Amino acid sequence: MTTDPQSIELLKTEIVRLGEENRALRERLSFLEGHQTLALGMRGETLISDMLRGTRTPHAEAFDVKLPSGIRIEVKAAQLNRVAKTSSAHRWAWGRVLGGNGGKQFDFLILLGVTDDRYRTQYLDPTSPYVCFVVPRDEVEPLTTKNGVAVGIQLSTNPTNRVSAAGVLFTKYQVTVKQLE
Repeated sequence: MTTDPQSIELLKTEIVRLGEENRALRERLSFLEGHQTLALGMRGETLISDMLRGTRTPHAEAFDVKLPSGIRIEVKAAQLNRVAKTSSAHRWAWGRVLGGNGGKQFDFLILLGVTDDRYRTQYLDPTSPYVCFVVPRDEVEPLTTKNGVAVGIQLSTNPTNRVSAAGVLFTKYQVTVKQLE
């Protein structure tokens, strides 16, 4: 280990730089922890763009990921949500799947839902942290429900509970991560 004054000054400068970087990363983490939906969405977009070797688009673009082939993908990710406070049932809720004003322009919608451990063995890929669905754009609308002006998709995490219009997601659109790659 060197103790010459020049090396010590370089180390001090590096410590200050790393301290500033650490502070900035802590602020970013704090922000994302406070906005879990945003964080989950960003993880979903990053996961899909990395897996499919695509490019993420800027935030307000009409789709999230563009593949080398030109295919445009919209990615939505959902956490487990309780159906009601007194219920043990959970669902995924993907909001604004067509955009706030219906202006999203994509070829495929990829829906990611955080795995519900109670049904893990009933999903196509029981080892994945997400249940994944791929829906062609022209087949999205029948799966949606309208809540005020927002159009979204809600689905029970129980694959045998197919009472909503989106119940067909499990039988027709569910894919494994391996199938995506």
